[in-house]
Amino acid sequence: MRTSILSALMFTALTGCMGTGSVQYSAEVTAPELIVISPGVQVIADYNEPVFYSENYYWRYDGGVWFRSNDYRRNWIRVQTVPVAVRRIDRPTAYVHYRGNARAEVRDHRSSPPPQPAQPAFQPQPPAPPVVRDHDERKDDKVERKDERREDKAERKDERREDKADRKDERREDKADRKDDKADRKEDKQNRKEDKADRKDDKKRGR
Repeated sequence: MRTSILSALMFTALTGCMGTGSVQYSAEVTAPELIVISPGVQVIADYNEPVFYSENYYWRYDGGVWFRSNDYRRNWIRVQTVPVAVRRIDRPTAYVHYRGNARAEVRDHRSSPPPQPAQPAFQPQPPAPPVVRDHDERKDDKVERKDERREDKAERKDERREDKADRKDERREDKADRKDDKADRKEDKQNRKEDKADRKDDKKRGR
C-alpha cells in the first residue's frame, strides 16, 4: 500500500515539473564606437552613413538635411535647428566609414555619458583658486552667442523665403495651366461650331 502511494506521489511531482517549465530569452544591444572629431562632437566609426553624436543626441546628414534621434539606427526626425558644433562640420559626407587616428570609444545610446576611468590614488591637494574671467572673455562669449543667433535667424529667413518662392512658382504654373485649358476648350468649341456650319452647308447643297 505504501509503495503504491509513493509511486503516485513521484509521478505527480514529475508531471508538475514537466508542465511548469519556462524558457527565458535575453538580447544584447551593441553600442556604436565613437571617434572624437572636434570639441563636443563625435562620429560613429566605420559607419555607412555620416552619423554624429553631440549634446546627448545622434545627428545624421542626408542630402543637405539634418536629422536627429536618440538611437543611431532608427526614429530619425527632420530638424531645422542643429548645434553649432555639428553645423560647422566641413563636408559631413566625408565621415562615411571614418576611422581616423583618434582612439575610439563605445557609447550606449540608452545611458548617460560613459564614466571616466578611475584615477590613481594621490595625496589630497589644496583646492585651486577660482578662475576669474575678465571682461574681454565675457564680451567675446556674448558676441559669439549673438553671432550664432544671427546665423540661425538668417537660415530660418532664407528657408521661409525659399518656401514662399516655391509656392509662388506653383501658383504661377497652376494659373498658366488653367489658362491653357481655357484656350483649349475655346478652340474645341470653335471647331465644333465650324463643323456644325459645314454640315449645315452640306445639307443645303444636298437638297
